Amino acid sequence: MIKLSYGREGVIYKNGVEFLFNIGDIIVGDSVIKFIEQPDTILYSSAEELNSVVQTVPFYLSPPTEFYFTDFYYVLNDSLADTALTANDMVNFKVDLVKEQNGQVVGTFDNITYTKEYLDKYANVSYQVNCSNISPGDYYLRLVTTTEGNSEYFLGNVQNSGEGLDKRKYTRINFDGTTLPVTYSLEQNYPNPFNPTTTIRYQIPKDGMVTLKIYDILGAEVATLVNEEKIVGRYEVSFDASRLASGVYIYRLQANDYISVKKMVLLK
Repeated sequence: MIKLSYGREGVIYKNGVEFLFNIGDIIVGDSVIKFIEQPDTILYSSAEELNSVVQTVPFYLSPPTEFYFTDFYYVLNDSLADTALTANDMVNFKVDLVKEQNGQVVGTFDNITYTKEYLDKYANVSYQVNCSNISPGDYYLRLVTTTEGNSEYFLGNVQNSGEGLDKRKYTRINFDGTTLPVTYSLEQNYPNPFNPTTTIRYQIPKDGMVTLKIYDILGAEVATLVNEEKIVGRYEVSFDASRLASGVYIYRLQANDYISVKKMVLLK
């Protein structure tokens, strides 16, 4: 049983208004992920200096990995904003998932911007990250802060009891930061009418066998665009009808027990 979890927060002060973003409760497989060691009593001179220490130690991810973390962000003393902040003041927080080998940012989560006119956004979100398409390797999470206007920068260390982590309601999300679909959907192709290519988009909320086929108006199959196992996610497929005659065609998606059919028009 997980006894402790860890978090780290970036804190920005602007004339009495406090902006805070916390990232923590990071679980990868059976391991609790910590942050690079850094005391939280230091005043930092810039957002760049703060960003260099608000990150985790590296951890290994591969497609089967179970990966969880939590974001928490809010503004204190926002009632002072009218007098404390100018129209140019801005604070942006985001969380990046970075591949350690080359520094590539492979995902961005909760990209939040606060301004004098926009201070009320607050969230405490727990994520279950889908790593199905990730390239195996070592990664780390980092908090990135960007500011405009005069600011003071601080770091906070958090240590929590891990009790209740397994009872949380987790939002499923892809490792690149995009949310996972919760329903099946087949969209209308675009452009439509088309000549000679068009794009078809669909989404599936569960892994499974997917087929996407094209039929003429009499029901004869003229093309198979997809016929394979797919993981949960959003997809798009290009259809080239160069060899076909103008007319109305049908495209049919079957994914697990879901079936959807739509029409499209080829005009040459």
